[in-house]
Amino acid sequence: MIPTQEELLILQNSLAEVSRLSGGDDFVPRPEDFGDVVVILGSSRSGSSLLFQMLAQSGAFWSAAGEETPIFRANGLGWVDSTKDSDALSSILPEETKTSIRRDLYIELGGHGHLARWARRLVWQWPDQDVRLQDLVELTRLYIEKKDPVSGWVDLIQRLGFEDSFYDLPGFHSRRHSPVNVPNYFIEEPPFVSPGIHEC
Repeated sequence: MIPTQEELLILQNSLAEVSRLSGGDDFVPRPEDFGDVVVILGSSRSGSSLLFQMLAQSGAFWSAAGEETPIFRANGLGWVDSTKDSDALSSILPEETKTSIRRDLYIELGGHGHLARWARRLVWQWPDQDVRLQDLVELTRLYIEKKDPVSGWVDLIQRLGFEDSFYDLPGFHSRRHSPVNVPNYFIEEPPFVSPGIHEC
């Protein structure tokens, strides 16, 4: 299901509020601030995800935690509603949209620190869930301080009232069942991204 313009506006406001509560500033990088960019293109099952993980964990690159789709979707781009639609992006985007994408990418790369990055990701993963943003940020802060990537993340998800079966976490596959708490629309497609050990 594709969110309405009103739902997207609420999502964008929530993301901005989470950034503020996480201590983020208003810095928006310019295209030239990103320097060299590495893009990995590969067909399905070609090993591109493995290559991405290896490069991301090498420490030589800043990398997004998952695919770029949530950044585009949160900005109203790349939604597909039928087999006739395409998720291709227009080469001509309003400057405001480009600025928003650069800001989101900068935060996703860790530009405001792990708190903003992971609290915002929870908003992407659970866009229409009724949770106080202050609580979401504070519980995420506690999770980061624990530095326990698997059980800590599951504890955080459960304390927020979210469904942990949407995550592909080792040792928690036994909970895979028909989820009760399903978002009305997905900004990030499941299985949802969760932090790795090197990111805490």
